[in-house]
Amino acid sequence: QAEIQSESLLLKLGEVLQRVPNPIEIGGHSDDVPIHNAQFPNNHWLSNARAMKVLDLFADEVGIDRARLSAIGYGEYHPLVANDTPESRAQNRRVEIKVRYKPGTDESGPAQFREMIQ
Repeated sequence: QAEIQSESLLLKLGEVLQRVPNPIEIGGHSDDVPIHNAQFPNNHWLSNARAMKVLDLFADEVGIDRARLSAIGYGEYHPLVANDTPESRAQNRRVEIKVRYKPGTDESGPAQFREMIQ
């Protein structure tokens, strides 16, 4: 159920991002619990898969040009909070979306994004 809600939110966000020309960087993160299985040999692979899932959703479902999208997996190395409780580990399992812009170009800046989101 949570995954469906997350996907719905990402699709809405993607619709906003599609209306601007800015490059979009998608960063995946994990908690510090080691993982090693057939699908993910370590947390870097897991976090990269999280980022790539969002990239593919933006490209395939929303229609954002893949040339504008990049993805990176940070593993467990950029936690928001200490990984000392199940709740804090859950906060560290996340995807961050950064919209890049260069002043003086036709790319949208922070003020334009605030207006569009509201």
